[in-house]
Amino acid sequence: MSKLNQSCPNCGGKNNCHSNSSCWCHSFPLLEVVERAKSCLCEVCLERLMAEKFNQKEIELSAEDRLKVMAMGEPSYLRKNLDYQVNFLDGRELYEFTSWYLLRRGSCCYNDCKNCPYPKPE
Repeated sequence: MSKLNQSCPNCGGKNNCHSNSSCWCHSFPLLEVVERAKSCLCEVCLERLMAEKFNQKEIELSAEDRLKVMAMGEPSYLRKNLDYQVNFLDGRELYEFTSWYLLRRGSCCYNDCKNCPYPKPE
């Protein structure tokens, strides 16, 4: 591993980069749509960047990429801001799934979810 890949250029923390296909970052399927820095981001910074871009609709997925994400299935654990967001209404916490999480579910649940990435039925 080169010195270039030992710390995150965003926060300065360790990124645990392996600089190969066994690296933890390969669990993020959308790496190809996130601009690569000269050095690898740590898991927290990469997760935050992807959540921001995906949830702000900056990432437009091709039909092929949508199928890849859908094939991943539901995550084994949820990541705040990437899979869900917390909103407050009348002092209560409301958990809202993101379009990223809903796409990973693989199909629409027809509950009129705010962030549903699937076409509305007619």
